[in-house]
Amino acid sequence: VQVGCGQNVLLIWSSCPEDTLLSVVEELRRAVGDKGSVQLENTERLLLGAHRESSFETVLTGIVSPSAIITTDPILTEIARILKPGGRLVMREPTCPVGTVTNMRSMDSLKTTLTLTGYVNTKLDVISQTEEERKQFCLALAKQRNVAAEAMSNVSLVEVAAEKPQYEVGASSALPLSFAKQKGVLYPLFLCFEFLGRS
Repeated sequence: VQVGCGQNVLLIWSSCPEDTLLSVVEELRRAVGDKGSVQLENTERLLLGAHRESSFETVLTGIVSPSAIITTDPILTEIARILKPGGRLVMREPTCPVGTVTNMRSMDSLKTTLTLTGYVNTKLDVISQTEEERKQFCLALAKQRNVAAEAMSNVSLVEVAAEKPQYEVGASSALPLSFAKQKGVLYPLFLCFEFLGRS
């Protein structure tokens, strides 16, 4: 995942090996440099945090493998709040066809959820996995999401890239209004009666 030099980045994590998490953090810190920052937040504590609105250029969630994070609607809303206008969300999430796995969204449903939460320029791509990556992913699905073995083949790992609009959600702006009298076309009264009589 690419982040820019000088950016403030939030990495949201869940159950994952500590050494893998630290490796991702170090890679991100090298990318943002001394003028940027990388903060960590557990997915279960994000809504309890005290992050100020419009604090981050990039928020990453579910990118530390193996992960099977389902980013709930309240968390997506909170991420939109703390992203700066034009900021970017990058997330990885397991998806499946409708009705095949309980409490898991399809790709279409995920895209609709992001749109309704206020994100724009949303792109979803299925991630190609090696045999070992798939094995670890399936173990995470079983442990974190209680997905049965027979349902694993229906699940794909999807990477999402979306943006917060270039304005604050809920922001307002003045619209140009004119209260000048508009000139209309006036018809003689007898023509109106003549028209009504014909109809």
